[in-house]
Amino acid sequence: MSLSYPYALLCFTQSQENSTELEWLIVSNNKTYSKIQTGTLAECKAHIQDIPAILLAPGANMLLTIVNAPIKSKHLLQQTLAYAIEEWCGEDIEQLHLAIAPSTADSSQYSVAVVDHALMQQWLNQLQQATIAIQHIIPDITAIPVYKDDWTVVINAHTAFVRHNQWQGFAVEKENLDLFLLSALQQTNPLPAQLRIIVLGNTVLPPLANTTAWLDQQPVNITTKYSSVETLPFFAEHITDPLWDLLQPPYRRKSSLANKKQWFLSASLLGLSLVIIFLGTLYQNHQLQRDYVALEQETISLYKEVFPEATQVNSPRVLIQRELDKRLVKNQSSPLFSLLNEIGLAKKANDTISLEEIRYDISTGDMIVGLLAPNQEKITEFIKNLQARSLQVQQLDTEAKDDRVMTKLQIGALL
Repeated sequence: MSLSYPYALLCFTQSQENSTELEWLIVSNNKTYSKIQTGTLAECKAHIQDIPAILLAPGANMLLTIVNAPIKSKHLLQQTLAYAIEEWCGEDIEQLHLAIAPSTADSSQYSVAVVDHALMQQWLNQLQQATIAIQHIIPDITAIPVYKDDWTVVINAHTAFVRHNQWQGFAVEKENLDLFLLSALQQTNPLPAQLRIIVLGNTVLPPLANTTAWLDQQPVNITTKYSSVETLPFFAEHITDPLWDLLQPPYRRKSSLANKKQWFLSASLLGLSLVIIFLGTLYQNHQLQRDYVALEQETISLYKEVFPEATQVNSPRVLIQRELDKRLVKNQSSPLFSLLNEIGLAKKANDTISLEEIRYDISTGDMIVGLLAPNQEKITEFIKNLQARSLQVQQLDTEAKDDRVMTKLQIGALL
C-alpha cells in the first residue's frame, strides 16, 4: 500500500476511546499541511469533501506479533496464522481482525497487527455513516520516525509512542511510560544504540527516573528534543511507504474442526512459530514470552478492576484481556499487586473519592495516587483506612479544584 496525494489525515480525539469527534488536516502533494481542525464526523466530511482519508488507529488498542513461517502461499499463511492466534489467546478468530505488514527482507518472517474486530467495525461504521472516503487505516506507531539500531519515543499530551523498528512498537499513557519503557528495554537484546525522545507541543516530559537510572549503567545514549509541532502534522511528516494497512479482508473460519486440526499439523510440519511480542520485544524463549505477557496483563487488568474511574488505561493487550484473565496466576507476591489490592479495597470503602492519577515507582515500590475528594475530611478518612491496612501514607500536596479538593498520596507497604 502506498500514499497518494492529496489526502486527509484523521484520528479520533485522544483521551476518549469511544469518541465520535475527530482531528484532521489535509496533506498536499508537496507535503504541506492545512490547519488542524477538530469537530464532528459531519464537520470533517464537510471540510475534506471527497478527498481520500487515512485514519490513524491507536496503537494502544492493538497487539503486535511476529510470525516466523516458511510459507510461500499467502492463502495458507492466512489460514494457519488465524488458527494459531486463536489457539494462543483462546479467542474466537471471528472476534479478531488480523492485518499482515508489508513483507520484509526476511520473507519467512511476518509482522501482524491484531485488532478487536468490533472496534474496527465501529471505526468503519462511524466513518461510512459520515460518507468519509477512508483509503487506509494504519497504526499510529508507524507514523513516527524510525532509525536503524535506535528506538524513538514520541510524547504528546496524552500518549507516549515507542517505535523499535519498522514494524514493532507500542503506545501507552504517558504517565506510565517509565514503567513500560524500562520493562521493554530490560527484555531487549541487543539494546538500542540510542533512545531518541521527542516531546511535542507544550507537553511536559513525564518522569523517567527508573529508566534513566537503569540506562546509566548501559551503553545507550539518550537524547531529548522538544518540538513545537503538534501531533497530527508530526505524524503526517513521518508517514512513509509502504503503509501497514489494517484494511485487509478479515480472516474467516472456512473449515470444520477436523480440518482445523489438519491445519495445525501442517503448521507444525512447516515449522510455524507464533512469537508474541509484548512492548515490541522479541524474546528467545517462547514460554517466557507468554508468562511475561500474562504478568503484565494482570497489572492492567487489576488496575482497571479496582480503579474503574481511571479511564485512561492505554493497554496494548486490551484485545485479548478476557482470555488472559482466565489464565493468570492469582495471589502474586509482587508489591505492585498487593498495593493495588489494598488501595482498591480502601477506595471501595470511600466511594465519594475519585481516582485521577496512578503511578508506580519501581525503585521504591511506592505508589503515587492522585485523588479528587469533596473535602479534606474524606481524604483523611481514606488515609486512615489505608493505614489500617498496614500501609505507609504520605500526603504530598493538596489544592482546591472548583468545589473539591485534589491531593496526591505516596503509598507504600510497611517493612
